Amino acid sequence: MAEIRLLADQHIPFVRQCFSSPFVIDLYDPNEGPSDQQLKLADTLLIRTVTKIYEDLLRKAPRLKIVCSATAGYDHLRTELLRSHGIEVAWAPGCNARSVAEYVASSLIVWAEERQFALTDLTVGIVGEGHAGSATKNLLEKLGCRCISHDPPKQERDATWKSATVEDVLNCDVLTFHTGLDQYPNHPTRNWLDQHKLRRSRAKLVINAARGGIIDEQALHEHQQNQPVDTILDVWEDEPRFSTLSARSTWLSTPHIAGYSRQSKYRGTRMSAEALYRFFDLDADIQPELPADGNLPDLSRFVSSADAIRSLHPIFPIHENLQKIALESDPDKRSSLFLNLRVRYPSPDEWQAMPIPKEASMRFPELAVLTES
Repeated sequence: MAEIRLLADQHIPFVRQCFSSPFVIDLYDPNEGPSDQQLKLADTLLIRTVTKIYEDLLRKAPRLKIVCSATAGYDHLRTELLRSHGIEVAWAPGCNARSVAEYVASSLIVWAEERQFALTDLTVGIVGEGHAGSATKNLLEKLGCRCISHDPPKQERDATWKSATVEDVLNCDVLTFHTGLDQYPNHPTRNWLDQHKLRRSRAKLVINAARGGIIDEQALHEHQQNQPVDTILDVWEDEPRFSTLSARSTWLSTPHIAGYSRQSKYRGTRMSAEALYRFFDLDADIQPELPADGNLPDLSRFVSSADAIRSLHPIFPIHENLQKIALESDPDKRSSLFLNLRVRYPSPDEWQAMPIPKEASMRFPELAVLTES
């Protein structure tokens, strides 16, 4: 069979494990973009959110048949533009849902202990109950939180499902976002959390691990001057040119890595491969899951689940690094450092892939929930 030229972002992991003949793999540096010669030969393009689709790129790729993003979201793909050129589109819905849920749950466990809240006393408002929102709700409810979800588009699609109101979620103790950015014209999400909603909100903690721009960061920063509200931000307006004001006022800040577990990255590449094999009407034999890289470390030195999570999960040292980057005065250098930190993030195994020993379950009940399969 004739070869299929696959042009892929060099930072997408497990490409060579998931693609074999007749695919011929060519890699490009996303900071520089694919070369004209690479585009000229490409039958398919495998990207992440950092690669932008535009008219000139498509003119340089006359053989391009399908563009696939190895990510759960697709709002960066410009599907209408691609399809107007006769180019199909694919992505990996839900590939990072568990990783995002664990990011939210892990940080919430540590935050609750530090702020002296019991998880069972917290009500969590979830904006967007798609793959990641559903996984987050499921995990937080297992931890004892009461969760309600606001998702009008889901209610329109499913007559059996009822969305909470805006006021319902604004009255919650914790507000967490899991929606796309302007994905539904009748339900815009850009600056969803603006100064007006902030004035009505009772949230003690705001989490955004979805898309930069859902929160009006300037309004949030101004609100924090008068009303103490903790924030956990993984995504940013104008990313990677992030706001230093927003970053410095966070309880936890990370460079868009909430969905970056080893397992989620593998799922994204595997699901992309499966989509491309289907598109080209080929059989695929790809390992369904990625095992953990190692065993859960000795837990005897920790005094609580929060202590173990803070010590073992890389999001906390990453936060310290991003806070140092926020001190850099040159915005271009800040952007470059942000991207480098994101690429160098030491993707952890998901807690779910590392079963906690039975004898530790009584001492660390929250960690036991995180590691349940």
